[in-house]
Amino acid sequence: MGPAYGPAPTGRAGPPVDQHRPGGVPGPAPEWHNAAMAGEPILFDEVRDALEGFVDPALGELHTRTHRGGIKVWFDDSVREHYEAQWIRGHHLGRPKNLWFLEIGFHAEHSKPAENDALLEHIGDRFRADLGDEPESGEFLGAQNWRRISEIWDTADSEDPDTAMDIAGRLADYIEVIEPLRRD
Repeated sequence: MGPAYGPAPTGRAGPPVDQHRPGGVPGPAPEWHNAAMAGEPILFDEVRDALEGFVDPALGELHTRTHRGGIKVWFDDSVREHYEAQWIRGHHLGRPKNLWFLEIGFHAEHSKPAENDALLEHIGDRFRADLGDEPESGEFLGAQNWRRISEIWDTADSEDPDTAMDIAGRLADYIEVIEPLRRD
């Protein structure tokens, strides 16, 4: 389930915008929410900066979009087929809604489920030798039409300087392994 960093810190940069922390621990507003609200750099900006150094430029033009709850990465114009690291609520995992977890992986988000299914079938399990047993392949968390190959981390401390590097490194693993499979 990824590295265990423990709960996010309890310090506040502004008023709470949610009553729960990432990492499956109820508590004050997540620090990453507060920092984003205060205009401070956020965890996923740091992930983007690190990721750009990890990904092989031969894969093509890397596009990214960050927001306070995640980062989306794609190549060329394939925005419907992309890589993502994002906070998700526990109810998508059959856990209480007030708990937060980190999802890292690949998403197929075409409007027609058959297109997404065909892509995952094309990729198959060929990623397992390099990515291991952690990734789950199947229905997207919270959207029945979409598909995913991703893993869930129980905790990630947005204040730990190694967290952005860990997330970027694992996201780069997905990109380096799945992108050639997606294209062949």
